Amino acid sequence: MRTCALLALCLSVFATSASAITGELSIQACPGDASATQALDLDCAGGGSVALFGVFATSIDFPDLVALEGILEIGLANSTLAESPFWDFQSGNRFSVHERRPAQGCADYVDIWNEAGSQSAFVFRQIGPAALQIELACARSTSTPVTAGEKLFGFQAVVDMGDATQAGGGFAGCPAPLEIDWMSVSAESWSGNSTDEYGVCHLPPTYCTPKPPLSKVLFNGTAVPTLPRSWGRLKSLYR
Repeated sequence: MRTCALLALCLSVFATSASAITGELSIQACPGDASATQALDLDCAGGGSVALFGVFATSIDFPDLVALEGILEIGLANSTLAESPFWDFQSGNRFSVHERRPAQGCADYVDIWNEAGSQSAFVFRQIGPAALQIELACARSTSTPVTAGEKLFGFQAVVDMGDATQAGGGFAGCPAPLEIDWMSVSAESWSGNSTDEYGVCHLPPTYCTPKPPLSKVLFNGTAVPTLPRSWGRLKSLYR
């Protein structure tokens, strides 16, 4: 469910602790599954959809985990969002985020969102001519305990390939090479007594050194040069 209210809840400031939360991205299935991959050449003419999965493990025990938030960055290798509008998800309705673990491909990860009141939300922010940021959040209506190091399902992001011009849709640029980086993640407790995070900058201070991505995946065969971490782009990671 795409709601600003949920993001506002999840992006409020919580008490912090030393953190070493880990996260990993994969395509088609969760990391470790036989069908999972971190690089894929898309069949843009085939329609259907492609799924990106995020999993994580906290570095501390949570008696009352309630939410996960993260930032993904899409970076095009040799075109811009204007030239490859298929990847500019600000237009159209071909991108979605889901908190529920799929029935297949992720059995090794605990489905912490498996309750009736769980929700997900996302917003887009263009941060350069060839770069789009996706801020996402998943949350429960009640808390759940998790153990440090436990393998947890985070989210599923789905792209509808039917919008590609090769499949008869109206958006060009599906075959463009790109990289998706998981830039930041934060697991949060119901009580606010615990937060486990990576790559999140807090104000104050007014500056912090950006960290490398937690994980990345490639589409259409080409690695993307490291995106510049300008002050303007850094501010988008702050809360």
